[in-house]
Amino acid sequence: MRNKLNLSSRPFVNHRLLWIAVLAVLAISGWLSMWVAQEKEKASAQTAEIQNRIKEREAEVDKATRDEELRRQRDLKVVISLQEQIQLASARQLISRKAFSWNRMIADIEEYVPSDARITGIKVNAIRAGSSGSEADLELKAIGRTTAQLTQTMTNLQKSDGPFGIRDVDQGQMTDSGEIPFTLILQYRPGRGGTQ
Repeated sequence: MRNKLNLSSRPFVNHRLLWIAVLAVLAISGWLSMWVAQEKEKASAQTAEIQNRIKEREAEVDKATRDEELRRQRDLKVVISLQEQIQLASARQLISRKAFSWNRMIADIEEYVPSDARITGIKVNAIRAGSSGSEADLELKAIGRTTAQLTQTMTNLQKSDGPFGIRDVDQGQMTDSGEIPFTLILQYRPGRGGTQ
């Protein structure tokens, strides 16, 4: 018979089960890390897709806004009455012919308005050819500190000896600032008397 002799200080222990468990833990850890990486990639892809959709929607909204603005600008039409169209056409003709000096008219008006009064508006109601050149019907709006400035303006215009004729006068209510607005309807004949 044969004897078994064990010369080691420790007897042999089978560690196969331990190594199988270690390999199983490593395999599960590797699989979990791959799964997490795949989920991260999916989340990144979804985030990128959502961002692309947002950018597309923003571009669509911007384009729609621009298109709407262009449509509004195209559809915006200035509606003027027949009388305004006639006045506009006659004003264009005068400007193109340079038959009426706007600068001279303003300078003439300023000469007769007192320095304490302010001109707030000049409206040309009609322009026509007169015997001594062009004539205009004006609406002069001004504002003064006292009613005496209206009287002074009227006196000055009557003394103009020709360029201006007063047709109508209207005085408004005192404003909150204590000034008094007034309106003069004038006939302007630049070819007559006064400053030439």
